Order: sequence, then structure tokens, then C-alpha cells
Amino acid sequence: MPQLGVGKSRQHYLDFIRIIAVLLVIWAHLVNVASYDTTSWKLIFGDIQLPVFQKPLQIATLENALAFRGSSAGAVGVTLFFITSGYLMAGMSARYSRKDFLINRGFRIFPTLWIFVIIVAIMQINLGLKIDFTQFLANMFLLTGIIPKAALIGITWTLILEMYFYLLTASVGRWTSKKVLAASFLLFFIHEFVSKPGFYLVEFAIVSFDARRLLLNVSLFFLIMLVGTAMAVDKNKVSSITVLSLTLIALSDSRRVNKDWIGWDWNLTSIIVPILIFVIVQQISTQFPKFFSQKLFASLGDIVYPLYLFHIPVGIGSMLILRDIISNGVVLLVVSLFFVILSSWIVHLIVEKPGISVGRKLVHSKVTQL
Repeated sequence: MPQLGVGKSRQHYLDFIRIIAVLLVIWAHLVNVASYDTTSWKLIFGDIQLPVFQKPLQIATLENALAFRGSSAGAVGVTLFFITSGYLMAGMSARYSRKDFLINRGFRIFPTLWIFVIIVAIMQINLGLKIDFTQFLANMFLLTGIIPKAALIGITWTLILEMYFYLLTASVGRWTSKKVLAASFLLFFIHEFVSKPGFYLVEFAIVSFDARRLLLNVSLFFLIMLVGTAMAVDKNKVSSITVLSLTLIALSDSRRVNKDWIGWDWNLTSIIVPILIFVIVQQISTQFPKFFSQKLFASLGDIVYPLYLFHIPVGIGSMLILRDIISNGVVLLVVSLFFVILSSWIVHLIVEKPGISVGRKLVHSKVTQL
């Protein structure tokens, strides 16, 4: 996920939370999917024998003993990202003007995304997969949720939702408890309306998409992000509890009415566990601030976004290349993780960091009345 910041001082415990989130997502892909999946990676790596490992890694079974039973590490990690992003939008909406906010977000997201899309496109073309120019552009500008072109790697769906939420934040201006509540009730109403059968395909000129699916995704995951926003702006916790309640009801209705839409691994646990992680880490940080200000956490926090993007093509790609050389699954996993971290660090230094620097020079970093 994109590197985030709020205020002039870095909130180090948020780095720690984002590190937990990306590790959960990496676990879901490099451990679970590589151990069991026989189909989905064909979309990325062509007609290659899957899963990566001949037999499931023993550590893949650890997830059943964790609090993700009935959910998944990936769902918990993504939700934790969304809550953290929503939390930080409250401070950023007060710090930047609407225009500067969008400039800041754009320069943090797109330079790294463009390098990612180019690399993945080259990988897929070399594997014999066909990518037309429209699909390439749709992926470069996160338009696959609207233009009927497939994502090169499905993980970018979270970035699309993040961008939509940035547009919402720019429209709303400075987030307050009242604005959070108003937006949450509106999104809840939209979600409940479109979650009923009978709301399907909509066509606008050359663009056609499943409007129902889009609105379900946007309304539900915006509610999840607004849980984080409410936690940031709400002093008496009334807004936070209200938004969380609406989110849980919406998720429950989605699972009950639209079993073919939402993933099997997304349930109430996927919401509750991330919130508990966020609150617990936040409370611990008030007692042990020096622990979270360690350089290691700041360094890993800097590369969370490249890690999120590149762990699939670099991690799974390394496994596929090295699996005939390294027989031990755990060693193969560790070596692949090394290449993921190395590539993410390089991308951060030569692409993400310069992009952030340019973005900062173009905006006025000061509190504005919106």
C-alpha cells in the first residue's frame, strides 16, 4: 500500500501496523496460495505447473490455529490496510488543500505503480500472454474497475478502491465526525439497495461494467475505511461504534444475499481482528513509544507499498525459477522473500522516494481550512 503520513511528525506505530498488514498479505500469497492453489497463478505466469510446492508447506497450516479461522490472513491484512488508510485520511484532509491532497496521493501511488505494471507486462508477454494497449493503459491508471479490461495482477483492486476513497476525501474536504457519519449512512443505504437481486449490468457508450458489483465493493470497503477515519476524528467513540455497526451489518448482508460475489474468506472476523490489532498496537505505543520508533520499523515501513506490489511477481517468480534448485520449501520461501525485500528497497530508492519528493515540492504542506 502507498506510504502514508500525517502531520509533521511520523507516527511510528502506524509503520508497525502496516508492516503487520503487508506480512499477512505476503503470507496469504507466498505461503497459502503457493502451497494449495492450482489455477489462479496461471493468469500471471501462464501454463506453468502449480502449486509452486509439490506438497503444502507445514507452516501453511499454522493459520488454522490463529484468529483467522473462517477468514484468511490476506483478508485481515487488507482490512488492516484499509482501516489505517482511513485513519490517516483524517489528518491529511486537515493538512492539505483538496488539490494538494490529490497531488500528494498521486505522486505516492503512480510512479511505483507504473514500474510495477511495466515489469509485470514484460513478464507476461515473455510468457506468451497477450496484452493489448488499452489493457496496459487501464492498469497504468487504475481504471480496470470501470473499463472492462482485466488487471495484470488482481492485487491492484485495493489500490483502485484507495484511489476512489482519495477522491471522496478530496470532495468532502476536512473529515469531521458529522461528515463521517453522513457519508457512512449514505454508503450503507447504497449498499443495502444494490445488495438486493435485480441490479446488474449498466452500459454507458463504450464502457460497460457490472455496476452492482462496483457499488457493492465501493460502499462496503469505503465503510471499512471510514471506521478508521471515525477512530481518528471521534473523541467520544460514538461515531466509531456507529460506523463499525453499519459495516458489520453491510458485510453480513453481502454474505447472506450475494454468496457469489464476496470471497469465502471475508467475514466478521476479517473486520474485528484488524480493528483489535490497530487498537492494541495504538494503546501499546502510548506506553512504549521508543519501541515503535526503532529504525528497523521505519525502514520496513518505507518499503511497505513496493512490498505489497512486488511480492507476487518477484516472490512467486523466484519460487518458480528456483524450485528445481532449492528442494527445501522453507529455504525457498526465505530466499524468495530476500529477493522481494531487495527489489522493493531498490524500487523505493530509485522510484518511490523521488516521486514522493517531487510531490512534496508541488504541494503546500500546511493546515488549511476546507
